[in-house]
Amino acid sequence: TLLAVIYTLYLDANILTSQAGSFRQTEFLCEAANSIVASIVKNGTESTDTATFYAVQLLLPHCPKNEDVRLCLVQILERFYPKSDAGARNIVKLVASLVMGVDDNLTGKGSNIISVGYTLPLVEACEAVLLCRYRFYMQDGQPGTAALWLVEGMEFRANMMATTMISKNNNKSDEDLSAATSGSCHRTLCVLCNTSTSKLLRILTASKGTEQESQEYSAMYRDTVDIVESIAERSASMLADASLSASFAPDKVPEVQVMFHVAELVELFVISKEYDRCAKLIVACLSETNPNNASKSLIPFSLHWPLLLIAREILRTEESVDVVTNAMEPQSAFDHAGIGCLLQSLMRVVNLSCSNQNGDISWGPSSDEELLEVQELLARALGRAFVVENRKKKDQKQAARRNASRRGRSWNSTTTADISAISSKDLSSYSAEIQQDVVLNMLNW
Repeated sequence: TLLAVIYTLYLDANILTSQAGSFRQTEFLCEAANSIVASIVKNGTESTDTATFYAVQLLLPHCPKNEDVRLCLVQILERFYPKSDAGARNIVKLVASLVMGVDDNLTGKGSNIISVGYTLPLVEACEAVLLCRYRFYMQDGQPGTAALWLVEGMEFRANMMATTMISKNNNKSDEDLSAATSGSCHRTLCVLCNTSTSKLLRILTASKGTEQESQEYSAMYRDTVDIVESIAERSASMLADASLSASFAPDKVPEVQVMFHVAELVELFVISKEYDRCAKLIVACLSETNPNNASKSLIPFSLHWPLLLIAREILRTEESVDVVTNAMEPQSAFDHAGIGCLLQSLMRVVNLSCSNQNGDISWGPSSDEELLEVQELLARALGRAFVVENRKKKDQKQAARRNASRRGRSWNSTTTADISAISSKDLSSYSAEIQQDVVLNMLNW
């Protein structure tokens, strides 16, 4: 280390000026950095975090103009496993200061253009450091805190790649910047959300007869809620912070949105038993499209059948209530458009189940009887939905007639002032006589 420092001073003082001198300096610097990490860790007097911090500080000033030193820095970061949150953040801040302040050294003062080849290895190495803290908290049973480290990695990559991609004239689009944020932390967050969502729905729709299964479901639900609350809180803080770009908010990630929907659905279905809101949420999940691809559903295809099974339980409950109370007026949580969305989803499941006869399909009906039951429930639910909607329309008309009678006139009698106030777009809701009077009033005017 001392030799590297002395050699650097000689070069800066122009005592050594040959090309071989620069090569020797690179060799001394890389060996010194590796020696710092190895010696401190071996002696045990300092932690790995401190050793890596010193090594990065030694290499940092020489990275802008020396590619070999940058490569050595990347290798040290890739081997680094932080022992504390502060140790990880300190290293990431050092690298961020390098990337954010390197433009003048590389390309001349004021150019503000950095090559992707320069930035990307450093960014990915820092993401690997942040992933270590994510894995630590996942093993420690703190999924919410672990998810926040993934979000922090996404923010870091977004800021660093924005510095790289945005030129002085700001001619890069938001789509380019969004694509630049799809790093390892982003992919890990997507996998975490998809895994949590799939497990939660499958456990919910499966039989929970044993105590072990109930405990497994409760633990999975608590973990999912922990992740949802942590990400929602972080997104709110990003929205309140004007210095952070809202386009990189974690709740904009499609997989995160799916997890938010499913967590709310489970709460409404299991805890509060609000089936009307459950129905709207199921339809929203199945009908909403991916913002990155309008032809794809926001919900993964493997989750369509579990959502249909939850809808089946809602329809079963409605039918059982009608039978017990002998109700003349049936109830329906789904309207006819919602039932149509469920039928469309069911047809996709059936078609793909039939086209895949070789493999074990875990995302479709387990038997023909189960499929037939869902089809029959949806058919009867469609009839109930039309009955309920027609009853609501009838009630609205009767209420309008009562209001008109209270004002001292019949339903079909309308004054000249009322006719003048009627808009052409509302004509279809009035009788033929009133429509004729409105048209004559328009011609006279």
